[in-house]
Amino acid sequence: MIYKGSTKIKDVYFGSTKIKEIYKGSILVYSSGSYPSGTVLFESATAGTYTLQVDFNCTVHLDLVGGGGGGYHEFVFSKAGCSGAYISGNMSLTAGIYSIVIGGGGSGGSNPAKGGSSSFEGNTAGGGGGGNNGSGGTATVVTQGLTGQNGKKESTVGWIDGFGAGGSKDGGNGTAGYCKIEVV
Repeated sequence: MIYKGSTKIKDVYFGSTKIKEIYKGSILVYSSGSYPSGTVLFESATAGTYTLQVDFNCTVHLDLVGGGGGGYHEFVFSKAGCSGAYISGNMSLTAGIYSIVIGGGGSGGSNPAKGGSSSFEGNTAGGGGGGNNGSGGTATVVTQGLTGQNGKKESTVGWIDGFGAGGSKDGGNGTAGYCKIEVV
């Protein structure tokens, strides 16, 4: 944002010509009212709760993955953890502040933990269950334009770059979930 003192400037002009964008090197530092296509508003694969400020109404592509469950290993019995669910598609956002939750991977061992759920705007990519009789994460989609896929039982394969994979059958930990929000 550009300010004159403490007042936010809405439009920038060069003479009578309205300036649409201002860059500092390759980084966009000002836009007259829209994000350029391909702008990544958020991306992380670290478990936690985040706040996203959206300055302009826009259409985005969402990728959301739940955390994978921990693998099970005890004596002679072993099972891989279950993968988290996956939600993707395009959705409209209005200017405002949004909350994003990324689920962590479940710990593995003789009592493996379920992976954490990831969520954005009421859409939830459930975490995968632990390898001891767990199930894949469940996708709950409430926004038109998004589709969901449930996670898989005993699966060490993640959706995007391995995120949301279940832990290995030797008691390995599941991988964390993932969220990417990109302007289309």
